Amino acid sequence: MSISNWLLRLFSPLLLFFCADSLQGALGEQSRKSMLGVAHQAEPHLVLLRKRPARVVVDGGYAASFPKASFYTARVLLGGPNSQPMHVSFDTASGQVVLPSSECSSTACLEHRRYRPEKSERSIDINADGTLVQAGSRLVVESATRDAITVGFSSLDLGDGGITGHFLADELCLPSEQSGSSFCSQIGLVAAQEMSDVPFRATPHDGTIGLGLKGLSIKPAFNYLDALSPVAGASSQFALYHGRHFGEVALGGYNEKRLDSPLQWVPVAQAKDGYWQVDIRGISVGGQRLQVCQGDRSTCRGILDSCTSQLGVPASMMPVFKDALAVEKTSTGKHVGGGCPGPEIQLELSGGVTLTLQPEDYHEEGASRQAGCSPDLSLASLELPEEFAGVFILGLPLMKRYYTVFDWQQGQERLGFGLAAPETEQEVAAATRSASEEDLEEMKEVVWSCLHEVLNHVGIMFQAIMLRVAVVLILVVSGSRHLVSGGLSTQYASLLAKKKLLLEVDKVAPLVPAAEVPVANECVICLGSCEECEACEGCGQEQTSEPLPWRRLQCGHHFHSDCILQWLKKVPQCPVCRCHLKPT
Repeated sequence: MSISNWLLRLFSPLLLFFCADSLQGALGEQSRKSMLGVAHQAEPHLVLLRKRPARVVVDGGYAASFPKASFYTARVLLGGPNSQPMHVSFDTASGQVVLPSSECSSTACLEHRRYRPEKSERSIDINADGTLVQAGSRLVVESATRDAITVGFSSLDLGDGGITGHFLADELCLPSEQSGSSFCSQIGLVAAQEMSDVPFRATPHDGTIGLGLKGLSIKPAFNYLDALSPVAGASSQFALYHGRHFGEVALGGYNEKRLDSPLQWVPVAQAKDGYWQVDIRGISVGGQRLQVCQGDRSTCRGILDSCTSQLGVPASMMPVFKDALAVEKTSTGKHVGGGCPGPEIQLELSGGVTLTLQPEDYHEEGASRQAGCSPDLSLASLELPEEFAGVFILGLPLMKRYYTVFDWQQGQERLGFGLAAPETEQEVAAATRSASEEDLEEMKEVVWSCLHEVLNHVGIMFQAIMLRVAVVLILVVSGSRHLVSGGLSTQYASLLAKKKLLLEVDKVAPLVPAAEVPVANECVICLGSCEECEACEGCGQEQTSEPLPWRRLQCGHHFHSDCILQWLKKVPQCPVCRCHLKPT
């Protein structure tokens, strides 16, 4: 057994007791893997996706579960040089990178890892147009005026909700276990300061990487595909594989090993809208053509959504679907796992391409399938605005059956569909082993982070104890009778109080470097009198030939060190702008 694993087992109970809050966020730091430029690589960058069920949400003694929902997530690294690991899903129906911020106190944020921009030397505060919030400053103070955004989220599996946040830019890296390299790019993102309970408490991932086209993004700086283009080299493609046990995203091309048939290409319909969508020219169930979405005049479209576990059908067409499935289920010999029979569903797309779903594709996983049962279908009725009339949501039932390639070359956007090759036993075993190693690594990160936190507290306590010991020794050696009368005792208590205050002030008001010391009268507390008199009662500092130390608050205002110490004993606010001070 390695020393690290032995220490982990020995100290885990103690650390779990002291660090419950830190464990909830599962934060940790890990040096990012070396970044390799892949512009000259012929092979795509492959990232393993882990299949996870939706979380069970417990609230007020009630538990809500979502057995239909499953997500494919990846572990990514944010910022640097000490990267922050987070779990994300890849959403083809979204155009932003959204992450919960460390400033978010919503329950949905606290139950996930939170992104801390202050820990990254590469993070930048920006506005919606991609410009700096404050010229000359990478990160701004809390009171600065900046752009904010509210984004609505709709999930067929988990419900509807939204987030409110502001904008940043940082480095986002996708490590690959296969090549050992990382696929890194600078990207604008939305740091959520508020997240609704629905749907986010149930999501097994912390944030989302939107893989939609530019039309879904706030600005090009926030579009992941646009940021990916310089890194991906000549190929403007990515591909998604959704297996029964694991998934895979390929960046800068596609993985031919995932194909069980040649690709069939279909042009993207209305690409300016930002969705990966195709025109639907006809739909058949069990070989019988339905009286919907017929011919070249059809206004039906299908939007590919990699974060939806169902097929979405317009509410006006759902009765037609149900009637066709009810008639065909007794007339076909096709069975699902030896249980419920069902017909094929065929989608006729533009360009003469037809996609076929077998019964096992559109039945819910884990549904009851005894002989003679009525199977649960992965179909959801859609109530959408008028501009989305005739829109189908093509979720995981379709994307599990077909390996899907997305080509975002501007003006020639297209989608490639090929039957997905089944997983091999070796691949499933490797994915299971990778998931176990990931869980162990993350537990280690959490434990060492907690240990670091505990040691920091112990260090502060040790300093305080040693200070007390030193003062007591001085009193004993001096033999002063003032200890009995209380004179030195009062001074001792005052000294300890000042030491504690200094520890706190260092967090919110660091010392100003000697080269940046301002003019004396810029201290609005003493107006420079501390440097003009021999003993100023306002600051208690005797005049010397050396310049007095200054401190700068988070809001940018600066004061003599002793002046602001006296002030903060009474009021934890800036004397000028009344900004509340918070430890960083």
